[in-house]
Amino acid sequence: MLAYLAFKALTGSYPYKLKSPVEEIPWEFNRKLQLPVLEATKGTFDAGHGVYAATVEEAQMYAERYQGAVYLVAPLPGKHAVVGEKGWRAEGALCLGPLTQENQPEVARLILAAVANGLPQVPAVLGWAIAVASQAEGVLTRLANEEMLAHGIATGTEAFISLQRYLDEAPHRVQVARRLIALCEAGSMVNAAALRWAIVVASKAEGRLVCPPKVNLLDLWRNSMELTMMEIKERIEWFESLLPYLDQAKDKLAIAEYWRASQYAYLLSSSFVQWATSVISKASSEQVTPEDVQPPTSYHHPRRFFHAMPSVTPMDVQPPAPSPSPGRSYLYSAGQNWPDRHFIESYQSWLTDKPACRKKLSSRSS
Repeated sequence: MLAYLAFKALTGSYPYKLKSPVEEIPWEFNRKLQLPVLEATKGTFDAGHGVYAATVEEAQMYAERYQGAVYLVAPLPGKHAVVGEKGWRAEGALCLGPLTQENQPEVARLILAAVANGLPQVPAVLGWAIAVASQAEGVLTRLANEEMLAHGIATGTEAFISLQRYLDEAPHRVQVARRLIALCEAGSMVNAAALRWAIVVASKAEGRLVCPPKVNLLDLWRNSMELTMMEIKERIEWFESLLPYLDQAKDKLAIAEYWRASQYAYLLSSSFVQWATSVISKASSEQVTPEDVQPPTSYHHPRRFFHAMPSVTPMDVQPPAPSPSPGRSYLYSAGQNWPDRHFIESYQSWLTDKPACRKKLSSRSS
């Protein structure tokens, strides 16, 4: 068994004619080890060079680019290596064999067995091994050292997503969630998906908001901006699952005000809207109504925009003046960032459909 098992793209044939694809450097077959070996030129390691290895995904990318294959490798025993979250650079490396679709579960168990014997592993590679072994067994793989399990889950988003169904069913999911939060509090990298899951699981278990002190819940939402509408709804469901504990959030006013101005506010449940209304009302002297928090969905439909607010006239939808009229104040109460893109599109569409009014407005402005 070896420490820091990882993956590397190689060309040629195993075990006698392997080459590193970028520089086309041949690997030598070591008769003592009965394995292919590559050592960096003497003195180059200290200059930042060496033999590199990383995750399956990165190795696969190079394998496709250079028409090679993915192999399982490890730093050569007795040689120096610099290890990171997703790979390493070493003075030398040995190749244990190719990774195939068929032997992935076996390779994953080999990595987990090394961990069980106290040999450290690359966190992202460990996450891959946990995911592959769990999928093969149909349950979350347990490690004697739960901190190592949390490390493996924390690093890679893809590995966590593939593991989540097993995590949800695991009897020790609360312990895993607490470990993830502890890692985050200690300054270790925890991917946003894993941290969102851990916060919900730990909060439900303890009946209070459990969140690392330096983590902003809104940042975990903003981490999800480039998503499909279905994914956005899933993230909103995550936020709403924390509703029983949000009063304990140090930034609860910022959360309430953010959702009041959000373009996705119409997706919120009535319970969340009422909570946000209450928080904002308590923090301000003016009475806030749910309409201030959740703009009607019809506002986003160009042809129904003015039908949704019959008291608003075309003159009311001009850019805000220093002393806004009552109609304009009503319009802007829908969100802090109005006029937004939906407003501009609605106004332009209204003018396009109403040429007579457009002419009238043009004559007024002249």
